[in-house]
Amino acid sequence: MIWVTWQQAAGYCAGPAGGCRPRRNGSTQRAAGEPDLPLGDAFDGTRLNYCDTGCSAGPNDSRNDDGFEDTAPVGSFPNGASWCGALDLAGNVREWVADWYGKYPAGPQTNPVGPVSGESRIPRGGSWLDLPDDIRSANRGANAPDYTRHKVGFRCAAGAVADADRNASSAHLAHQPKSSRRSRVRDQQRHQRMAATVRFTRSQSNR
Repeated sequence: MIWVTWQQAAGYCAGPAGGCRPRRNGSTQRAAGEPDLPLGDAFDGTRLNYCDTGCSAGPNDSRNDDGFEDTAPVGSFPNGASWCGALDLAGNVREWVADWYGKYPAGPQTNPVGPVSGESRIPRGGSWLDLPDDIRSANRGANAPDYTRHKVGFRCAAGAVADADRNASSAHLAHQPKSSRRSRVRDQQRHQRMAATVRFTRSQSNR
């Protein structure tokens, strides 16, 4: 599904998807990159949908032809599955994630969560319109929540994954100064009501 705003993605995951949430910013990298990268150490254009010979919307890579001019049906590239079986984490569409956009803190992070409020949400990963340099799942951008595009979609996450996100977000709030914690908690509660138990994920570079 493409041409969806962040609000529409969150609403779908919370409703028709059965109480999920768009993935968190950090969860895509975990799904895509442990213990092995889905595409290995070298780019392999036969394992994903990207802007190759059949892509007429922008500069393309003439080395491959995946047979799709733009988006491909979900699961069209089973040999591009990640270590945990997640499909299409590289290419096809960039994916809205649950987090507000913010700079990463310095130093190593485990499942980093975004700020509790902001102006931009994160579409993460590469799409059918991207070339190899921009196709990685760690790629993240910053767009207004009402942004829509033919290369941006979403996927929902549920159960223990969504619970872990909420716990990480609560731990993040616990380290905030008391003077700002109450307002941030209110912002977080509004966000959680909108996103329910859904989860997003995705990162930086727009074409």
